[in-house]
Order: sequence, then C-alpha cells, then structure tokens
Amino acid sequence: MTDDSSSASKTTHPAAGLTTEERGELLRAARESLEAHLSRREVPADETALPGLNELRPAFVTLRNRDSGELRGCRGEVVAAAALVESVRRVAVAAATDDPRFPGVTLEELPEISIEINALGPMEPISEEDVEIGRHGLMIVLGPFSGLLLPEVPLDWGWDRRQFLENLCLKAGLPPEAWKEPDAVLYGFEAEVWKEGEQRHRRSRMEDQLVGMVTHYFARPGVAAVKLSEGVSVGDTLRFEGHTTCFDQKVTSIQIEHGPVDSADAGAEVGILVDERVRDHDRVYRVLA
Repeated sequence: MTDDSSSASKTTHPAAGLTTEERGELLRAARESLEAHLSRREVPADETALPGLNELRPAFVTLRNRDSGELRGCRGEVVAAAALVESVRRVAVAAATDDPRFPGVTLEELPEISIEINALGPMEPISEEDVEIGRHGLMIVLGPFSGLLLPEVPLDWGWDRRQFLENLCLKAGLPPEAWKEPDAVLYGFEAEVWKEGEQRHRRSRMEDQLVGMVTHYFARPGVAAVKLSEGVSVGDTLRFEGHTTCFDQKVTSIQIEHGPVDSADAGAEVGILVDERVRDHDRVYRVLA
C-alpha cells in the first residue's frame, strides 16, 4: 500500500466503467470502514451482486475537509490484489491513519471529512509525448525508486507536461529529469474519480475532453475566466470540476477582452458565464456524451 508509489501491474476492469449505483456503494463502504475502524468495531463482510465491486482493480482514497478542501490523507494501491470494494475499504482506513504527512483522522472529525475515490485503470508503458494532462496519471520506476501521481494532480497545481514529469521524479526521490534516463520506465493510466456530495458522479476521463482551467472567478456577474487548451464554442456543454466543484454548464456567452464571440481557440483566455461558483484551478471539460 502506498500514498502514490509501488510496483506496476496490469489490472482488468469493464471498459464501460462503474455504474452510479456501484460508485455509491463504494463510497458507502469507505465511510463504513472508517467509522468502524475509528470506533473500534468490526467491519461486516461484503456480500454484493454488483459486478463492478468484485472486479480485480486497485484504488486510491483521498480524504479532505468538507468545507475548506484541505487534504487530510491519501493512500492507495496500484497492484490489484483483491476485489475493488476490498481495496477501497483498506485504503480508506490507511488514508485516515497511515499518511505520514498528517495527524490521524479522529472519529469526532469524521463528519467533516469528504471522501474521494480513484478507481485505477490498467498501467501501461507510455512515452513522454503521449502524456495528456488531465487524462493520464503517471508512475515512474528506476532501479529501487518509484513514484506515482494521480491524473488530477497536475491540474490542481497548474503543471504542464514537463512539470508533471519533473514532479513525478521528485515524488520518487529522483532528480527532476530522471525520466530521461535510459533505464527509467514510465507508466500511464487513467482513472474514474468521484466523491461524496456531488449531484453527479465524475465520469471516466475518456468520456470528456479537457479544454482548460479556471484562472479566476468574478462573482458579479458570475463569470469564470478560463485559459483554454482546446477551442470552445457557444452551445458546448462544459463540466467544471474541482475539489468542491462539479457541475455542467451550457455555454451561452463567451467573452474575449470584454467583447462577445461565438467561439475561441486554444491558447485564448476567455470569460464564460456560469450558474455556480467556481474556484481557481478548477478543470474544465467538454462533455462529449
């Protein structure tokens, strides 16, 4: 078990991803395990007919303060050693009690904790030029050193591809350009990510296209400033997603330098009217289906 590193392994899971019911059950299992462990009770065995919960698939669980979004723990597995529901239960407890960066979560604190789950897809070798920010998580292995960063990490920090690779190396305890070493092996993976409190669970990254990142929010008149990595047009449906943000928005207006346009290209910084509050570094996806 690790917070972001281990040895690489391929796993098997349905191409269609988890259903809403399965994701809800996994969140319930994570919270139930936390409550049982922190109150020194035994967790009942899982008996479920939901197929996604029984897939051989690893998971990460991230714990945050529900109001502030402050990180309180993150642990996970990259080797699929048990059913997904068992992995979620195990790493949820580890995130609360075994992340050396933070004091352990207490039973009294638990109601203020929000749970986020990453269900990992297969680990496969990837070349540097094929890495897509927002789609791929990365793992590096070089000799006895290894490190892993989840797909949302570079988005949270505003990293480009090179910064993602450099910070991956640092996470593994390696020099920042170690990924260029001939013996270094780089793995990429995708993940389904969802959390408590969302009206809609986040979908597989393969279903949406990353188009930009929020750089600022103007409360009046409710405009998100977005730096585009892909073009957008009036009529598109965009998903704004972050630690405390998850909603879909139909694009009715695009502003560039206070002038309205029907579309904008990659590289532009635009203003988009939004119905809900967003935050700096929230990711923006085009909903494709």
